[in-house]
Amino acid sequence: MKKVIIGIMLIISAFILVGCSGKSKSIYIVNPTPLKKESSKYYVKDLKVNLTEQGFLPENILGINKENKSFLDEQHLREEFAQFLNNRLREKGILGDQNDFALSIVIDYHRVFHMGGNALMKPIVSHRYKVYDKDSTLLAQDGLNQYTTKYAYFEEVAVSVELLAMQWDAEDEPKDVKMISELLIDDISRLGW
Repeated sequence: MKKVIIGIMLIISAFILVGCSGKSKSIYIVNPTPLKKESSKYYVKDLKVNLTEQGFLPENILGINKENKSFLDEQHLREEFAQFLNNRLREKGILGDQNDFALSIVIDYHRVFHMGGNALMKPIVSHRYKVYDKDSTLLAQDGLNQYTTKYAYFEEVAVSVELLAMQWDAEDEPKDVKMISELLIDDISRLGW
């Protein structure tokens, strides 16, 4: 029995440690790059969000209410990402305008529903971005594949409890969107020398 409990704890620990642990390696197209770490200014020129969904939705099986209206559709999810991305650029003091570096961002957001379709699991996310100068010359590109959100330790425990209790829902999804946006902008802010 003790071995089973230890095994379960190891599996849970592995899932907790996976989170946003991916590491990206920026590819600089122009060398030396004109980008300066933590000080270059950026603006989001293009943002594409690809929303996919997975999970057991009884409404879909029964042919009733094919769309769960409590969760954001792709367009509204894109608008939420745009808001959080710009907020993070502003917070870091690197929000620019059309005279600065342009960002083209693609986010693949895979929403995973719990059984019943009213609660969520953590999303599975991939993102890619390209940085252009004001003459539309590609300067750098990067991305991160197949990751999920991971909160600070105690917050992660609280989120995990909500997930297990099937209480993480449409009201909580903006927390994931914010975290993903922060991860992406923090990565972009580290571009350059």
